[in-house]
Amino acid sequence: MFDILIRNGIMADSKEQADVAVSDGQIVKIAPNIEGEAERTIDASGKLVSMGFIDTHVHADKALSEDRVPEDYKRDGYYTDRVRIARELKDTFTAEDVRDRAKRLFQMAVARGTTTLRTQVELDPIVDMATAEGVLAAMKDCASIIDVQTVSFPQEGWTDNELEMDCRPYVRKGLEMGLDYVGGNMNPNWPSDVRDQIDDVFALADEFGVGLDIHLDNIDNGAGYNLPYVARLTEERDLGGKVIVSHLTSLPFLAPNLRERSMQRAAEADVIACCPGNKHTPISDLMDHGVQVVIGTDNIRDIFTGLGNADVLGIAQFLARINGINRPGPLERLYTTFTSAAAEAMELGDTLGLAEGKQADLVVLDADSPAAAIRDVATRLYVIKRGKIVAERGELVG
Repeated sequence: MFDILIRNGIMADSKEQADVAVSDGQIVKIAPNIEGEAERTIDASGKLVSMGFIDTHVHADKALSEDRVPEDYKRDGYYTDRVRIARELKDTFTAEDVRDRAKRLFQMAVARGTTTLRTQVELDPIVDMATAEGVLAAMKDCASIIDVQTVSFPQEGWTDNELEMDCRPYVRKGLEMGLDYVGGNMNPNWPSDVRDQIDDVFALADEFGVGLDIHLDNIDNGAGYNLPYVARLTEERDLGGKVIVSHLTSLPFLAPNLRERSMQRAAEADVIACCPGNKHTPISDLMDHGVQVVIGTDNIRDIFTGLGNADVLGIAQFLARINGINRPGPLERLYTTFTSAAAEAMELGDTLGLAEGKQADLVVLDADSPAAAIRDVATRLYVIKRGKIVAERGELVG
């Protein structure tokens, strides 16, 4: 007897109709008309069956802190104002506070079909290690419903900033605590020297034997132009497929030949680009140049947005709209940015996917194709994590 048997679903990757049998946390068979009984049978006739969604870029430690933002604050003000208020808010964070908000964020994500995500964890002299302690505790609380990867992340830059904060020892301590990836905030708006920070985080990646997940060229003009340098270091360190660069909002503002060179170098070095809901990141151009692209929900109800519900499918629709992605083929390519391509980017391709022998992380959607799922932000009828139903129609179960 199977644990779960999904009948007559439309497979998101092949578009073929088939049954999916699940036992002991794994997909054991995908085929038409599977014989046998199950403890739970799901009629998915005409519905899309997909691997679980993967959100590659979240800030769980800051999430759901919007209620602490000053009432008269306007988010259309200067970016530096947001940073200043974010610092004030961070000064109030405790490990238990972060744990509570991160846990709620993880649960929100699961209810919307996300079964795996990666969160940035801010570490600096303001919060010390409270964010890491809180996020790690929330991960334990939610271990049965979601898998979480972590990034030791210096939001405040590196060493040279107006507060004279040295974030390097905190990022190192995060890696020593067991955070999974080394992060960086190579933002030309920050006083920190971008190239020095890039060199340092690549050295940390070497030392700890981890990959990199860095904010790069996150400025809405052509001043940020570091992607080719990151591509060169990726090749020199043999880290292809283990370096994610997020935002890249400077790309559209570069001279055309420089933009082309940047994207070509990223593709050649197997540098992965993440677009966490930004209007300026040229998703289609990056994919057309062979760059592996993933997406994320980024900031959720905090000082930087005030909005968001951890719905990566909703972010996909937003990105489709602002990038003019509206035909079935391009929409299906976009669908891979939070499914199969994301699994590869998170180094989970051997574990996750809609295939026999893979972990049974699945979503059944009220749609008949990946394109329709994005177009309609389709209802997540069932969310399955390691062979257990954990959410139905947007609500957690169990």
